[in-house]
Amino acid sequence: VLDATCVPVAGLSLSGEIALSDMAPEGVLPSDGDGHRGSAFRLGFDLAPTALAAGGRQLGRVRFSGTYRQIGSGFATFEPIDRAASEGRWGWIPESERGDERLGEVALEYAPRPGIRLDMGYGRRSGDRPAARREVGVGVSGVRGWDGHYRHEAILEGDGVFSRQRLGVSTTLWKVRPSFRFVQEEIGR
Repeated sequence: VLDATCVPVAGLSLSGEIALSDMAPEGVLPSDGDGHRGSAFRLGFDLAPTALAAGGRQLGRVRFSGTYRQIGSGFATFEPIDRAASEGRWGWIPESERGDERLGEVALEYAPRPGIRLDMGYGRRSGDRPAARREVGVGVSGVRGWDGHYRHEAILEGDGVFSRQRLGVSTTLWKVRPSFRFVQEEIGR
């Protein structure tokens, strides 16, 4: 694995990673007759300029990020490709069913003032299990000691739609910080 990150100017980060594999997923030969092995790569960017202002008025902060990833059908790893924290973003896909996969995602986050965040994201995946993914969310923190967030995600795969809504609330009561999470998931056509 070879990875690198570059910050050409303040507020812009570019990253990339490439990996080669001699191992083969079950049922796939590790090398064709010409010696080609499995490969995967990822490219990403993160644009987070300083605070926005117009006419001397502060408009908040914006952040735009994206990633593109391609995994060849002959690529295999010792570890899962997606870490547990992000595995469910595209539904639960066994490593053996990934095949030749291309995935691209973009996200936009806007914080009009400290403690308030709005964000949205979109992604597409092609390969053996093509899908599209949309999400939108809002978060509020520090309002009289309360924090809260709401997120709606939809994964469209074939004729079906997997929808997930999450709501979280937390506060401080004396020296204890209880939090409540509500998650609703449904599958529809």
